[in-house]
Amino acid sequence: MERWKRASAMRLAAIALLGGAAAAAACTKVGTEPSVAVSIETFAPPLPSVVVGDTMRDTVGNVAPLRATVYNSDGDSIADAPIHFLALDSLHRITLDTTTGIVVGRDTGTVRVVAHVGSLQSQPITVTVVQQPTAIIALDPLVDTLDYLIDFTTGRDTLQNLRVRMVHVDGADTVGVPSYLVRYDFEYPSGYDNGDSTRVQLVNGASRKAALYATTASDGSTSSALRITPLATPATDSVIVTAHAAQPGGPATPIRFTVHYTIRVPE
Repeated sequence: MERWKRASAMRLAAIALLGGAAAAAACTKVGTEPSVAVSIETFAPPLPSVVVGDTMRDTVGNVAPLRATVYNSDGDSIADAPIHFLALDSLHRITLDTTTGIVVGRDTGTVRVVAHVGSLQSQPITVTVVQQPTAIIALDPLVDTLDYLIDFTTGRDTLQNLRVRMVHVDGADTVGVPSYLVRYDFEYPSGYDNGDSTRVQLVNGASRKAALYATTASDGSTSSALRITPLATPATDSVIVTAHAAQPGGPATPIRFTVHYTIRVPE
């Protein structure tokens, strides 16, 4: 009798073990199916903000929906994954088409948006809504000079600020427009290579890195500047730089800076 009980117990244990293995195999199979989503990647909007009353767009004015890509456990994208978007927006700052990802600005401020497939959810992305800028204002002289004595000892460079401010004017009120994209261009010389550190360069004034685009700060201002480094070739010349709205519908008239510069070597 005892022998029979021990045999029965062993058979039950074996059945339980096989059942557990089958369950584990089923879970593994579900998790590795090519059509099963395991992660979602979201992409930042093409522009830093959307304007009140307008749809989110790219730099050439095309409607630019929010985008997300879903991946399976092999890291392959799932083209037909049923992606939906959800705005964490109790103040109703945007209108969001949850299926297409198209965003319309309703009120100024920031909104977090997540993408999800079933219960799988992405990290949030931020959508910023701003007033339409109606004017661009120069914060530095439109015509200036820059005299730079190359410093081979310390490697010191020099900056000439070329800042502008994007503003929304409504009657007597003038408010800075933050998170708005501004583009800088060399009007003269034409075709100027901003990546050449042996010549003057347009840079972000804070990082000193070459940059033709600037995003406005909380007060609507940029931090762009003309930079000359110790690698620059001695010369006396001028540049004309324009600053203008890089987002559709901004002020049409650019700001034009002229800087007469001299780059000298120590005697």
